[in-house]
Amino acid sequence: MSKNITYPALRMSMGSWTYFSVRMTMREAAGRIVLATNFKEATALDDMLQRIWDHDRSKGAMTDYLRVRDDRFYGSLIVAPIGKSPKFVGVKANEDTVKEYNISEDANDSIGFVTLDKDTDYYVLDGQHRLGSIKHVIDNDELGPAFGDEEINVIFVVDEADNEKERNIKYRRLFTSLNRYAKPTDKTTNIIMEEDDAYALLTRRLVEEHKVFGNGTGDKAARLNTRVNVKTKNLNETSPHFTSLATLYGITKQMLAIPEFPDINPARPLGLLQRPSEEQLDVWYSELSLLWDVIGESFPLIFTDLLKLRAKNSKNDKEFPLAYLYPRIQENIWIPLIRKYVLENADFGDKDQYLEAVEPLTKINWDLRTTPWNPLILGKNDPTDPDAELIILDDEKPARDKVMKDVIYHLTGFYEYNDEDLLNLKGNLYSLATQLEDENAREKWWKELLSLKI
Repeated sequence: MSKNITYPALRMSMGSWTYFSVRMTMREAAGRIVLATNFKEATALDDMLQRIWDHDRSKGAMTDYLRVRDDRFYGSLIVAPIGKSPKFVGVKANEDTVKEYNISEDANDSIGFVTLDKDTDYYVLDGQHRLGSIKHVIDNDELGPAFGDEEINVIFVVDEADNEKERNIKYRRLFTSLNRYAKPTDKTTNIIMEEDDAYALLTRRLVEEHKVFGNGTGDKAARLNTRVNVKTKNLNETSPHFTSLATLYGITKQMLAIPEFPDINPARPLGLLQRPSEEQLDVWYSELSLLWDVIGESFPLIFTDLLKLRAKNSKNDKEFPLAYLYPRIQENIWIPLIRKYVLENADFGDKDQYLEAVEPLTKINWDLRTTPWNPLILGKNDPTDPDAELIILDDEKPARDKVMKDVIYHLTGFYEYNDEDLLNLKGNLYSLATQLEDENAREKWWKELLSLKI
């Protein structure tokens, strides 16, 4: 910009800061405000006033968001001047207007215009990636001139310190306050609030409509209160829930990752920004609903007293840890197996064939205390203590989960393992069964495992 420009603004204050809330067009913001990375070359950590700019983030997902969403909206950019502070000129309502609308004196002193000095650099203190995406869209004319006329709120913070070092310290402190102490929305909240991501929409529909998530009934209160944990992903032994919302979201992704549904491919992030048609959602939900119907009929224990089926350390024979009630096992072992068995052994959409395909999995002993779950997935928190508590083993989780699926493939005859395959499986198991005290114990465990083949 070659000359001073004046913008409508509100003057406000908080703590030691005076700041101006300014209406600017996207074009003006892109031209007037400087990315921190372009302001000057940082020669030391003390000179770095912003986080390192991730160019790919601005150019990729955020630019896509601006391009495809008609309801696009960005929060305020927070900008700091290096040079002259913005000049504020108040515009007061007349006395009659003040009386008619009961405008306070403070409010009447806060409305006006801000003039930005043409020789001052204004760099973005918070919102660098938002600004980068705006610049990219405008520079490449991806949305035409109309986008440049859209408006964004820009907050100019003002510090009058003459000492550049002191001023930069204050700006860095503000940046830290804005980012370190701000809590981003968690995954569960995103799923609850999302209105474009098909997986989130379908996950919520399952919770709302499917009987598996309502104790086998149509009781909505039962679904929300006892079947799905909407607060955390993990479920402990005292949890009455069947699964968590975050886990169900991941499961939904897996269930729909099939050749019949190429349009919901998770490798296409743009699809998460554009709400599908209700007709398309119905098609996807039909498959999800069918799969959960099959799961409910094939694994009826999910409708029983779940508190008795997470009891890893119970001495009661009627209480035991059921593997597919643990989110990790649900998402990484149980559901992937069900999806694979159905995909390779049943015609798409045929419930009877789905039930038949899943049947071998119902014959597996899913009690975590038994071979091969123990000590591959379940083990002692202290292997040296004979009275130690049993826990789900967290070390080398991907390897343990993969080997467990390989074991089930063998036990159910899904894959025919030759001698070399079995030798490799044995080696993988031995490397993970570290809680077995010696070679004899591992050999005994291996023979017991082989005897379980259906």
